[in-house]
Amino acid sequence: MTTDAFTPEFKVERENVSFWLRVKPRAARERLTLDASGELRLELHAPAMEGQANEACIHFFARALRLPQACVVILSGQKARRKLLRVTGRSAEETIERIKSLAALPPGQGRKSKLENRNSARISSFDFRISASPREGTKD
Repeated sequence: MTTDAFTPEFKVERENVSFWLRVKPRAARERLTLDASGELRLELHAPAMEGQANEACIHFFARALRLPQACVVILSGQKARRKLLRVTGRSAEETIERIKSLAALPPGQGRKSKLENRNSARISSFDFRISASPREGTKD
């Protein structure tokens, strides 16, 4: 399988899909993203204590891929932030497509900071007020 700099690498063996990801425990929200190097990054609420982040990682993928938790296994990295996962239970192609779609941005939307979101909302409401004002030079 050929990969570019922004595509995660998946290893396929029959119907099993293995991939590396970096886990960020105690995150504000739970989500799967791609970092700048193209590696998958999973942000979780759970702390990295007593296997809580590992359980949350398995639960996240099982829920997102709609598979039993027994179909998601951590092969390596139980005590590290970088983990090797194996997913079974459906076709490899379908699993890879679902993981890629989980990490993808919605079409036409980039990652914006809270300040950028706030400023764009102000600009759009300002534009609306200008366009909603009565036309100059019209007679009533």
